[in-house]
Amino acid sequence: MSKYNKITSLEYSDFEVNTPQTRNLISDDDQQVLDMFDHCLTEEETEKWNFEYRDHNLRYEHRYLALFEDLFELNGSKVMMKFDFKEIEVFELVNIIDGLDQREKMDFLEIMRNQKLSLTSKFYMIEDLELISLFGKLMTRELYPSMELHFVNIGLSISGGYDLSFPVCLKNEELRGYVEIIIRKHKLFIR
Repeated sequence: MSKYNKITSLEYSDFEVNTPQTRNLISDDDQQVLDMFDHCLTEEETEKWNFEYRDHNLRYEHRYLALFEDLFELNGSKVMMKFDFKEIEVFELVNIIDGLDQREKMDFLEIMRNQKLSLTSKFYMIEDLELISLFGKLMTRELYPSMELHFVNIGLSISGGYDLSFPVCLKNEELRGYVEIIIRKHKLFIR
C-alpha cells in the first residue's frame, strides 16, 4: 500500500468533537508550550542564543521529529492532523515547497494531487511514519504554522508555532508526568 493512501480525510461525523476528551484536547485553555528550554528565556539569555533559522530550527529539528515519531508509535501508529489544504494561498504553497528537499516536495505535491484527499475537510488521519516526518518538518521549519497534530489516544495535541516553541494541550493534568518522560527523552520540555 502506498504511503499516499495512508492519509485520509475525516469529516466531523467521523469523530465526536463534543466529547469531554476531544473538547479539552483542542481547547486553548491552560495551554502549555513544547520547547527546547525548560523556562521562558530572559532577555539576557536570548542574547546568548543564535535564533537564526539555519542555526536554530534546522539544528534542533531532529529532536522534534524523533519526538513526533515516538508519539505516533505510542498513539497506535496514527495521528489526527488539522491542515487546511484548500485554504493554502499560492505564497504559502511556494514557501512550503521552497522549504523541503526534492523528495519531500514530490511527496507533498502528490498528497495535494491525491484524488482520495478530500479538500472539504480540515482533519486528516495519518497512518504512515514518513508522512509524520514530512508534516513535522512543516511545523519545525515554520512552513505552515497553523497546522495541528492530535495524538488522541495519548491525550496530547501540538499546534504549530515559531522558534521551535509549540503550544501543547493535554487531555488532563494527570498525563503531564507521562508525556514529560517521553518529551525529555528528546531533550525537550513542557513549560
